[in-house]
Amino acid sequence: MFELKQYKELSTSATALIIANFVPLVGVIFFGWSLFLILFLYWAESAVIGFFNVLKMLTAANTLKPNQEDSAGIMLKNARRIPLFLLKTFLIGFFIFHYGVFMLVHLSFIIVLFSPWSPFAVLSSQATGFEVTLPNLIFQILYPILFLFVSHGISYYVNFRKRGEYLIANLPTLFGEPYARIILMHLVIILSGFAITFVGGGMIPLMTMVILKTIFDLKAHAKERTRFTPQTN
Repeated sequence: MFELKQYKELSTSATALIIANFVPLVGVIFFGWSLFLILFLYWAESAVIGFFNVLKMLTAANTLKPNQEDSAGIMLKNARRIPLFLLKTFLIGFFIFHYGVFMLVHLSFIIVLFSPWSPFAVLSSQATGFEVTLPNLIFQILYPILFLFVSHGISYYVNFRKRGEYLIANLPTLFGEPYARIILMHLVIILSGFAITFVGGGMIPLMTMVILKTIFDLKAHAKERTRFTPQTN
């Protein structure tokens, strides 16, 4: 059971998550942001998640103390003979490489199928509303990513550090944590992108996608907190 303090901390990080997710919603309603731009911002959020996951792997304390209910425990038992520094270096390096390849493939998929520059005219027909200019890059890309970075930074500090999740997290579990959260989410988002494209786009479908993604994020956030809740006696 969460203590009252833990409820407040969870509420803080969840509120930051909602605010960051509502930036694209405001963009869709008031500034006509396109499907491609929204998909790109969600891709950028995955990069932010990867950054903070590396930070978690670097600062996890009980790296070699597996959770008995965690399948990663078997791997950790076999890794006890490996010096902690070498284990962290290898897993973090491999994560950066593996996650980087995943992000590159994901970005290529979005650009090819949904960007204004896509050769697939049917899929890119709704990819309007974004021109590569400095004001657009700042307002439509930099600011939303900044909100996402702050949101995940708050979650890292409030939950991972302050609530003590770093005390029970282990490297193999953290290695797979981003994938568990984003693969299903982005699969649904991309399928939604196809649906929005083929129904002709419009504000309502885009708003629906953003709201559903926000709900998904909140559920994933709560599930992650439950998974890493420090046990109290």
